[in-house]
Amino acid sequence: SYQIEIKNLNTQTTASYNAGNTSYTTTLDVNTPYSWDVVAVNNTGKTTSSVWKFYLSGTPSSNYAPFPADLTAPASGATISANGAATVQVTFQWTGNDPDGASDIAEYSFYLDNVNATTQVVASQTTATLTQSIASGKTYYWKVVTTDKSGNSSTSTIGSFQVK
Repeated sequence: SYQIEIKNLNTQTTASYNAGNTSYTTTLDVNTPYSWDVVAVNNTGKTTSSVWKFYLSGTPSSNYAPFPADLTAPASGATISANGAATVQVTFQWTGNDPDGASDIAEYSFYLDNVNATTQVVASQTTATLTQSIASGKTYYWKVVTTDKSGNSSTSTIGSFQVK
């Protein structure tokens, strides 16, 4: 059997559907970015496919909002060792993607603080990596807002990590 997992990238909610064969039909919200994968199940175990993304546009549009950035480093829940130092250099990395093509991404805005990732640290940059000097002994929250050349934007999930 197969299990189809569809994630709404705006709300981060995942719905799972059981399918007896290699196709499945469901109803989804329009004007929404999604990701999906397939889990194949048999009596010896499970195998999960790659994850794919798509934008369900509904009414045709000439430009779509970018997908929310995938935060890759530091991993959410990670602990970074400061080795006794008062501050540490942390390199943040993410991946951006846009239904209109990667060249449609105009900029990223980077947010970082100790509460809820609402403090903008960098308003605009074109690369998907950033190094910051931050204090040890704290928990940090971060996110990235991706904006395309038409001014459409999307916000990543919030990642968190500790520096000890």
